[in-house]
Amino acid sequence: MTHSEPRYIWIAIALLLAVSSFFVILIVPQTVHNVLFHTPNTAIIQTPRLVLYMYGISIAILALACFLMYLNQKKLWKAALPLAVLGLIGLGLGTDHYKVVTYEEIVYSDAWTFEETSYKWSDVKEIITEDSDDQAVNWQVKLFFKDGNELVFLRDKRFNSDHSNFYAAAKMHGVPYKGINDK
Repeated sequence: MTHSEPRYIWIAIALLLAVSSFFVILIVPQTVHNVLFHTPNTAIIQTPRLVLYMYGISIAILALACFLMYLNQKKLWKAALPLAVLGLIGLGLGTDHYKVVTYEEIVYSDAWTFEETSYKWSDVKEIITEDSDDQAVNWQVKLFFKDGNELVFLRDKRFNSDHSNFYAAAKMHGVPYKGINDK
């Protein structure tokens, strides 16, 4: 007689991950970014849409790893461990992909890296609002830096609600800002 109840924990975790993944990818990334980066000096925090996909894929990989652990075979356990590590790395990379604007600087991290890029407002050449390349939103805001780099913020609902803070930070530092109706 074998005692198999502990292995059912793995299938329960796999099912919990699968069922809750939709809610997790809609709530957790923005909440984590707000907790990590919000200060009284923050004008806007934007969680890129790619983060939602990164979280979704990572959670699916973790659920698969838990399912393999449930099957309770040594060969599958050897495959489950790297999958679990890969899923956790994906969650970490998703958490580290963000865009933050404060009244002193612009800080962001590109996808698939743990590196952070920071610019002072004096490094911003101009800001332009233009039609968006993304079909989900009508406009995007591009920040052009003096070193030739650019950063794009989508004008989604969240950005629009914090736009006055973003605009105030740009104007406080005298950065030229072209709106959608400015020619």
